[in-house]
Amino acid sequence: MGETERFELAQNRLKDVVLEDIGIDQRRAYHRRIGEALERKHRRRVSYVVESLAYHFEQGGVAPKAYPYLVLAADKLMQRTFVGEALEYLDRAFQIESDAREYMTLDDADRRLAGLHLKRARALYHLGRWSDSSTELVRADALAKEGASAHDDSPLGLSSWPAESSKCR
Repeated sequence: MGETERFELAQNRLKDVVLEDIGIDQRRAYHRRIGEALERKHRRRVSYVVESLAYHFEQGGVAPKAYPYLVLAADKLMQRTFVGEALEYLDRAFQIESDAREYMTLDDADRRLAGLHLKRARALYHLGRWSDSSTELVRADALAKEGASAHDDSPLGLSSWPAESSKCR
């Protein structure tokens, strides 16, 4: 066993011991503070740490911050053709969407959710899950139509996402 393996093993044991003695509220507070520190430090280079930001804000229970970072992390992974991993981030974003939604306007929340469905459709399409992809497109379209009918002066139709929706075909 090399020095690197020993250090990693010791580091993981130390992490387990420390986390064992910390309550859930304290752990969440640490994650929030780590997320905030990373966000401040990498403000102009978020893409370098977007996965860490998503993780720490998610673990810290800060859905309004975790949600967009999860989507950005998925975008980054899709660009690198790590489609399965991107889908995992999108699924995590779906899990906290209702908590993040509280802090957005209804139109913005629906627009983001429709976009999330489109991104998920694209990932599923690339994974060969065409039926699931089609279902996501239908969900995105329903949200878009609902938003457009509620506000005729600011339509949310799929036509506002032509590049994204055409990638799914």
